[in-house]
Amino acid sequence: MTTNLLRRGATYYVRVATPTTLQDLRQDRAGHRGSREVLRSLRTKDLGVARDRSSEEIVRIRREFKEEEASLRAAGGRALTAPSDQDLQAAAFEFRADELVADERERLHRPSRSEILRRAELVRSQLDANPQWTQLQALANSDYVRVEAMAQTAETATERRGHLADALRQSLVDNEFHLVDWAISDAARRHGWRINRGDSAYRTFGRHLLKTWLGVLGTAAARDRGEYSPDDDVVVPISGRADTCRDRVASKRAEGIRYYFGLYLAERHPNLGKSGLKDRWATIRQLSQSAGDKPVTEYRKADLMAYKNLLSYLPARMEKLYPGLSPAKAVERNKKDGHPTLKAASIRNKLSTISAFGTWLEENVDGVDASNFRVSLPPRTDSARMEPFTDAQVAAILNARAFVGCESEKNQLEPGRYRVRDWRFWLPMILAFTGARLNEVVQLRVQDVRQVDGVWIFDFTDEGVGQSLKNASSRRELPVHPQLLELGLVGFVQSAAAASQRDIFYQVPLDADGRHSTHAGKWFRKFLARIRVKGSDLGGTHRWRHTLTDALRRGGVQDFDIGRLLGHDVNVARMTSHYGREVDLSVKQGHALISKAAYPSVDFELLKA
Repeated sequence: MTTNLLRRGATYYVRVATPTTLQDLRQDRAGHRGSREVLRSLRTKDLGVARDRSSEEIVRIRREFKEEEASLRAAGGRALTAPSDQDLQAAAFEFRADELVADERERLHRPSRSEILRRAELVRSQLDANPQWTQLQALANSDYVRVEAMAQTAETATERRGHLADALRQSLVDNEFHLVDWAISDAARRHGWRINRGDSAYRTFGRHLLKTWLGVLGTAAARDRGEYSPDDDVVVPISGRADTCRDRVASKRAEGIRYYFGLYLAERHPNLGKSGLKDRWATIRQLSQSAGDKPVTEYRKADLMAYKNLLSYLPARMEKLYPGLSPAKAVERNKKDGHPTLKAASIRNKLSTISAFGTWLEENVDGVDASNFRVSLPPRTDSARMEPFTDAQVAAILNARAFVGCESEKNQLEPGRYRVRDWRFWLPMILAFTGARLNEVVQLRVQDVRQVDGVWIFDFTDEGVGQSLKNASSRRELPVHPQLLELGLVGFVQSAAAASQRDIFYQVPLDADGRHSTHAGKWFRKFLARIRVKGSDLGGTHRWRHTLTDALRRGGVQDFDIGRLLGHDVNVARMTSHYGREVDLSVKQGHALISKAAYPSVDFELLKA
């Protein structure tokens, strides 16, 4: 899909091509293909402002494409129904519950006062130890900016909610629903409702959601004051038989599996990104649809066995292929359509998610037996096992013709003088010498590559806007491998700063969730296919984690230390086997370890400027 800025008169526009799949669906469902592209004004005459706004607008347009495609697919797979007022009330309740869980998750992630004070003391000690620093050096070489952000976390969240509340009130006055349009579309897609912009159901649901969201913000304001009500998770419907409906819905939510799963995620996985949350919610939704939506105390091992059997026939990407259909119906539809089914690894992940949730339930809810949520996992198969890149493959990737000299941008397979030196060059290089997860790398900001105690480091963090990590142990400061510095990493980072960009990989397009990783991952898999490196369907960029692990082992680094460099959890057994060793590595210790990784099959002299 191509995207670009366009200037008409003095105003800048963003242009996004309509996906061919969506055009095909339009033709199939409505008898026309519609426009081949969307042209939208960025409402500015300034090029810099236009560039800043374009990414957000592109994300919004692509989300609209996805919503339209999902709606068209749903219309083709089942008859859409008009929602009743009771349906809209229940959906508004679900919205409220989800927003309250999200609010609590954000609070769980906030730093404690003692942590802020500890960080502030560290900053003071750094400044005292380096009196020669200029103000700019102090900012670049200390945790000053981070401490300031930590201290203002709660204040910023309160201020942001205040602005949102003002906008919601004005939307009610103006009868405008653009702030909740995404929630209306999502509910319509999930429930199979027939809702069109501007009709009565759309306006009714929109006003329900605006009022509900204002109520959530009011609850959040009370939480800011430390006021928590036992009725926080109970909502009085906007209309209808309030007492009866409230008791029924509150009771169902208090015992239902989805309610407890929201609490589980908020407590155990507060830093999980949008993609991870989406996958886990899909798993628990499929289980409840398979076994029936019932209290968590009534789930039995037979329910899990039935779900496990269903998973072996479930089509991959079920929610995209058959939006709104139950797992059982999706399986029946797929018997005719023949789409690929879930791989064993995906089934293992889903069952492991449920098992961990069951353990949490047993610890927190009376009458729940964790063993009822635990079944045996399908065995791993060698054909599905992710392998590291071989020495020959590493050489083929890092010494690719595009990097050492090719004919042109369009012809990167033939030798020549043209060399790719943008993000496409640096992505595999950084992955090879960090073993970091793809999202950890492409969400790096300019300020996340800096010097600590004279050592350049990558700061893998989730403290920035839009940043997320897999778990708490993923948060780490990893020293930069000397080879990356020799190749000019600092210059690459500075080029992003010179372009007034926050993200190092700002040139990688954002997906609908505002992440660079989707497009970066697709590019790398296509790159592997183009240079004929086999197995690109098994792991893609993630294979670098395995590859670096082998390189570190060859360099004599122990598995315990490798785990700390890669951001793995440090388990009790490993800690005991290294009795007396500190868990956290200093940057100098980490630098000595990461420097032991080497790729002798690669000629790095060919890559130097």
